[in-house]
Amino acid sequence: MKQAEAQGLTYQILVDNSYRQQPTIYDNYRPRNASTLTVKYMRGGTSALRIALENKLKQSGCDICLDSAVESMTINDGDVSLNLNNKNTVTGKNTYFAQHSVPNKIFNSSSELVPTTYTTEQNNSTLQLKIRVKNAQKFFYLYFPISPYIYIASRLDYYSDEHDPEVVYIAVTMRTRVEGFSNELLQMIISELVKTGVLSDDACIENFQTVQESRKRFELADMINLSLISEGKVKVVTSTKTGGLARGIYDNMLAFS
Repeated sequence: MKQAEAQGLTYQILVDNSYRQQPTIYDNYRPRNASTLTVKYMRGGTSALRIALENKLKQSGCDICLDSAVESMTINDGDVSLNLNNKNTVTGKNTYFAQHSVPNKIFNSSSELVPTTYTTEQNNSTLQLKIRVKNAQKFFYLYFPISPYIYIASRLDYYSDEHDPEVVYIAVTMRTRVEGFSNELLQMIISELVKTGVLSDDACIENFQTVQESRKRFELADMINLSLISEGKVKVVTSTKTGGLARGIYDNMLAFS
């Protein structure tokens, strides 16, 4: 926000450009393909920021193509062309891809198919937990490099103070897809969280749900290869959804001045 404000994109501009009338009021969080656990998020969330950014970019003369998947990409001598699933083509001097956004086909200037040798398919499950606990850290985002089953755990409800103080909501991304969570596995997950110190040892699961995910991912070798064959015109960045938004604001900072 400090970087954005230095270029004239104030918080008030974000609010004014948001489709929400009162972006500080809370809505229930309803994850895709899952039932409601009444997790509290700030109304608008990152969507409010995204829409504000979209409006500012439109005002500065930029074309915005949201929700348009990239079917294929052609790397030409001077430009990078993206063929979208709506049959349109977008051409630019530079292209950024998130690590989890992989076009189906990549061609060079000679229309030769460029293989993405190390691209992997990720199939995993996100477990969303409602936990009753006496003491919990207000915010956490934890990696579990050694755990055979947990990848990342984070607290979902850190925006809100309008719920039972002894109830927390947590998202746990598993390393692989899990079709059914046994009581034993759930207790192992809670045990791993307690060991980190973010939850006191009286933590008890009140409810849970799962969201299944499937996505492709660029590996480091593919990221380097794309950069080399495009002479730096194509960049692949590792980012979460929120991190990608922050990167988009940073990379387009001049559009706000």
